[in-house]
Amino acid sequence: CGESIVAETGKLVPSVDKSKLEGNTKASVEAVGDTKLYENVIFKADNITEAINSADKSDIEKNANSLKIGASDLKLAAVFDLSMILRDTDSKGNVIKDADFKPNGKVKVSIEIPESVLKAFENILLVHLKDDGTAENIAYTLNGNIATFETDGFSKYAFAGTEVNAPTSSGETGSNTENNGSTNSPQTGDTSNIFLWIALAFVSVSTLTGITICSKKKKSR
Repeated sequence: CGESIVAETGKLVPSVDKSKLEGNTKASVEAVGDTKLYENVIFKADNITEAINSADKSDIEKNANSLKIGASDLKLAAVFDLSMILRDTDSKGNVIKDADFKPNGKVKVSIEIPESVLKAFENILLVHLKDDGTAENIAYTLNGNIATFETDGFSKYAFAGTEVNAPTSSGETGSNTENNGSTNSPQTGDTSNIFLWIALAFVSVSTLTGITICSKKKKSR
């Protein structure tokens, strides 16, 4: 959109109406504190993960890991392009002009995260990829698969985490507690020792039995 403005007039609303939500992702936006939202503000949320090329993916992962928060070796889980637009329309509802809208304070944003992402990743961070090339960690809460956070800036937001069951440096899977058959339970002694004790016990019993029989024969004489 190029131009960025802060609206000064129009009907104030506590949140962006459902009819003003666009994009391929379920979302909601509401004002925080004294932040002003207007009825002609559009909020657009697009999951663009599939459109991210390998070079951009690598850059995003590098930015996420540069924050040095939580787990290391974070991998890209999902990317969302979030934007707020001030839309000017004519009396028939036809769009005359769209301009980027910058709120005068923070807003609370909620977006739906694919279930597949939550199953495939853990220790997930939310990273705001700013237009100036820098990145910042954004605190968020997760209710089911709805992530909620506060922000005053819009661009790309990435979720990055560690892959569930990803191989560790030793080749073992980090989160998998299931035994794959390659590791045996520790033994308290060698199997051959068990057979030795059984043999000795058998000899001892045989000897005692022989002594008892001989003793009885002597008495019978």
